[in-house]
Amino acid sequence: MFRPLMRYRHILVAAPSYLAKAGRLSHPTDLRDHRLLGFTKWFEEVTWKLSNGHVTERIPARLWLGINDYAGVIAAAVAGMGVAEIPSIICGRELHQGLLVAVIPQWQFEEVDLSAYYLTRRYPSRVVELFLDHCAGNAEAVVLLPAVPGATPPGRAPSGRVRRTPDSR
Repeated sequence: MFRPLMRYRHILVAAPSYLAKAGRLSHPTDLRDHRLLGFTKWFEEVTWKLSNGHVTERIPARLWLGINDYAGVIAAAVAGMGVAEIPSIICGRELHQGLLVAVIPQWQFEEVDLSAYYLTRRYPSRVVELFLDHCAGNAEAVVLLPAVPGATPPGRAPSGRVRRTPDSR
């Protein structure tokens, strides 16, 4: 079973020092001329799908640095190694401190749902329900979602509990 907590987007970011020497971007196709940093599992091609609300661009991300750890991707971006694709829920501090800046914020990734999954044989206990209520009510404040200029903020997760009924499996 699961409980929706919030919605967020992945965003493109770079260190101001990288953009000062490599140049700013105005369109997703400009990414082809930049060092790209991102999450990868090494055995799959990475494509970034960005939309400005009217047009959608699919950009094959030929990663200059691909790692299977977003903390490493953030560290590489802060070090000025390139343009990174990072979940907005884990880079708010770096954006707030000016270590990273949003790149082409008018072009956005699709929203992603963050949910709490839990095991139960039937229905959760009252303690689990209270904990999930607390998580759902405070998730956005805890992750410090960045306010990205020019970007549309993600929507709220659907509210309410998702329960398995005795008839469902």
